Amino acid sequence: MKINTKKMDVIWSYLGYALNLAINVILLPWILQAVPRSELGIWYTFASISAIVNTVDFGFSPTIIRNLTYAWSGAKVLKTTGVQYIEKDSSPNYELFNKVLIACKYLYLGISIFALFILLTIGSVYVSSISEGLVKKALLAWMIYAFACFLNLYYSYWPLALKSIGKMAEAQKSTVASKIIQFIASLVGLKLGGDIIALAVAYLLSGLALRICSKLYFFRLDEIKNYLSLDMHYERKEIFQIFRTLWVNAKKAGISTISTTVMSQAGTIVCSGVLGVNSTAEYGLVLQLITVLVGVGQIIYQIHIPVLTNAKIINDLERQQRKFSLSVVGFFLITIMGMFFCVLFLGDIISLIKSNTVFNNTLFLGVALYYIPENNYSIHASYISIGNELPFVKSLVFTSLLRILLLFLGTYILRLGLWGIVFAGIISDYVYIIWKWPSVALKQLQLTPLQLIKVGFSELYRLFFGGRLQKAKGF
Repeated sequence: MKINTKKMDVIWSYLGYALNLAINVILLPWILQAVPRSELGIWYTFASISAIVNTVDFGFSPTIIRNLTYAWSGAKVLKTTGVQYIEKDSSPNYELFNKVLIACKYLYLGISIFALFILLTIGSVYVSSISEGLVKKALLAWMIYAFACFLNLYYSYWPLALKSIGKMAEAQKSTVASKIIQFIASLVGLKLGGDIIALAVAYLLSGLALRICSKLYFFRLDEIKNYLSLDMHYERKEIFQIFRTLWVNAKKAGISTISTTVMSQAGTIVCSGVLGVNSTAEYGLVLQLITVLVGVGQIIYQIHIPVLTNAKIINDLERQQRKFSLSVVGFFLITIMGMFFCVLFLGDIISLIKSNTVFNNTLFLGVALYYIPENNYSIHASYISIGNELPFVKSLVFTSLLRILLLFLGTYILRLGLWGIVFAGIISDYVYIIWKWPSVALKQLQLTPLQLIKVGFSELYRLFFGGRLQKAKGF
């Protein structure tokens, strides 16, 4: 079955991220005013620890989306490496889809319990060590936050299931509902003096809403409710075989996910341990803003992952070229425009609200120098993985280990402060991954960088003005 992206999928995806932006940016003035600088540093540390622990799903999220999309496209079997090409008009393989979904249910229960154990043991010890006289409040907030992470991880297969069949609008409607709840709960809690405890409770409520709404939307679909049920019983060996097939690439994706998370979050962890929570607040604010910026830029690619996967399995190269070029050009346009806005206006805006934490413009540009190319790499690596092969994992592990070494060298030994974190990111990324794997992806797509740019702008023009497409070949 051919999967297409509709205009409403795009609209709802940006609306969902806009409300996520409301939590991370529009709510930021209230957070900066209501939460003391030391507590804000602790909150950013919460997010970094949980981001690392949440990688215990070990790469199953992208692997599950990819294989669910294979089944929905009509694949007869799942392969450990590579894809089984099928006819364009194939019907969904409902039985295979249902087996993968049931395997996900048991899988995520196990990994979420393991994640909760790590959060409540090692995580609690680390939070206590950096709390500086706020141990009781920090630990209470941490317990709530840890339970929220458990629920979010356990039920995360429901949004994945919606996205895997191209139902981006429904997935994003669930996100919109959850973010509205988080915004209201955060604002009310901060007004009542809840500080980081209020933020943790709001995060818990948001996660619950997202999972409930996603499940309801999934089983309301006509093409789902008449064919699928998690109550169906299969032999254990059938489900186990599904797990074994997924595991081959999931373990590689897991290593990739852990490495990527370490690269993005290790700076915050090292900062809180070596430079203190005040410096962590300054760095965390910059990292949060850049994360939001690249997140907005990547939306258009995330929307098209099921479309690209579907085009791959039916061997439609031209469609892959068009959608991928659109995604990359859109990513760079959005991030570059966002950078200009932040550099020109954000410092003055934050000063006007009398923030307890300052915005470091120069630090922002330094982090952007490696964070944006790093996310461009992740888009290209994700496309490569659509073919059910992950050749980039070893180089990513090397990069993450180099990043950690350079972080300690820059902050602890050379005493470069926050710039030690920046230099560690630039050096580790520019050595290899940010140029190597984009070139491999373009080779698979049979595109040059110039062709990608031309096709991407052509697709953007078509998207907004309905212009004619230009094919990638022949430039």
